[in-house]
Amino acid sequence: MNSTHKPNHGRYPFSYYRKILKALNESFDAHYVISEIPQIFSQIMRPKFIIRHDIHHSLDKGLKLAQIEKECSVRGSYMINILSPHYNLKDKKNLSIIKEIINLGHEIGLYLHYTSLNNSKPIKVNLKETEIISQCNHLETITKKRIHSISFPKEFSSIPQDSFFLSQKVSASSKTMMNGAISDKRDFKEHKKLLSKIKNTDKKILQILIHPELWYDD
Repeated sequence: MNSTHKPNHGRYPFSYYRKILKALNESFDAHYVISEIPQIFSQIMRPKFIIRHDIHHSLDKGLKLAQIEKECSVRGSYMINILSPHYNLKDKKNLSIIKEIINLGHEIGLYLHYTSLNNSKPIKVNLKETEIISQCNHLETITKKRIHSISFPKEFSSIPQDSFFLSQKVSASSKTMMNGAISDKRDFKEHKKLLSKIKNTDKKILQILIHPELWYDD
């Protein structure tokens, strides 16, 4: 694994994230969380944006990003991987972090995880609806909050990507939301190009994917 992808080695300083949030606030009418997408999609006058965090590695860095977003009057959607090998949701500290993210005004959603997925050789898998419901119920038990939104890896072939809804949850990974999405894994290296994408988007709602493990303290 490349060192830039390790949880303790980020690509970008948190100060850069503040600059990006400033640019987003200047270029878009407003921001929303994933669960609000269906209600506002047909009512858009100017483009909106949502920020989605798929948290696989670091809840601590997720909290730092949540605090920065709060400072910038932005809400984000934090998608928790309940089966992540990098953190234990039974740990009191991790549960406290999730509750603090919620208290900062952000949304907690579920990142659907399939335990036998081979990350080195992605395969097509069929995830049963019962498994989706089970993982949502587990996260709701932990957070004491209803889970309204989900995201998932592209390998899940059984999930319809042209629909906002899956098992009555709003899907951030639908084709509509992923088409034209911006990600810190591929789009943030050249700031001028990133600003151009932000300012010239033709999307009704631009989704920005932020992975906390790629960020670090200045």
